[in-house]
Amino acid sequence: MKLEERVTKLENKLEEILQILQPESKKMEAIKVTPRAERMPVKLYAQTLGGLSNPIRIAILNRLTANGAYYHELERLTGMPSAPLSFHLKTLKSSGLIYQDAKRGKYLISELGRRLLELIGHLASSLYSYETVELDRYCFSCSQAKMKIDVFPTHLQIWCPKCGDDHGLKWSFTLANPFGGEWRRHGVEKLIDTGWQETFRLMKEAIQSSRCLNCNAQIEYVFHEDRIEAKCPLCNQHYSARTNDLTPERLFQLWKKHTKMRQKTEGPVEKEGIRCWEITVTDERNKIIAKQYVKVGKGEELAWLEF
Repeated sequence: MKLEERVTKLENKLEEILQILQPESKKMEAIKVTPRAERMPVKLYAQTLGGLSNPIRIAILNRLTANGAYYHELERLTGMPSAPLSFHLKTLKSSGLIYQDAKRGKYLISELGRRLLELIGHLASSLYSYETVELDRYCFSCSQAKMKIDVFPTHLQIWCPKCGDDHGLKWSFTLANPFGGEWRRHGVEKLIDTGWQETFRLMKEAIQSSRCLNCNAQIEYVFHEDRIEAKCPLCNQHYSARTNDLTPERLFQLWKKHTKMRQKTEGPVEKEGIRCWEITVTDERNKIIAKQYVKVGKGEELAWLEF
């Protein structure tokens, strides 16, 4: 998208946001006012927006939009101990985004909270603009098509046009974008390399601490024989990762060396008395270039052979 088009789109979006924030009675006679710098109530702005500065608070606020929730319900949804949950609720209340029903004690979203959520929804659309780049590497699943990458301001999505369908509708994997809009200065290789390391570091920490990768609520990760799964009751984010493929560290290491490769999983098999998945990797000439043995149900490497 050209710069002029982006500027025009942003101006239109800001106009929509102004309309949302204005009370109905004043929309017809609205005038644009830019507060003078020396009179701008920055502390008030910071206090209000501070309520949205934590992902779990946004998730709680969004959850309250339906019919509100009682404290014990929020305890169950977040899985949090009393002290940190009370802190987040106090922050939301002091920001004017929620209030508590005096008779029933139920937490409800305020009108300001609803408007700010709507504002976030409008602003979020700008985060979903992306640029598609074709990689000079073939899909490591089917090895039939060159993979593509959709680069967003906050993340990137790698997908295969053959087995993943259009823009990864059927299959893709998502990485963090550590460089934002400056990713071109670093280049695609550095973007993928750094994003890959950062993403799997965050995923490992989330699983070890039993936290949702999206909103930080406490959740339970279930280890099946061939995958790890979890669903967050607070933000409804679903997490699923195969554990019978090459581990991320090994996969990316080989993918950088070989433009075209393919992996095949067999098993479970016995290796050193332990049940494992045997993953064989071949190159474009169908020559075996590596083997990895991964523990069933955990996804941990037991043995690695590179030829």
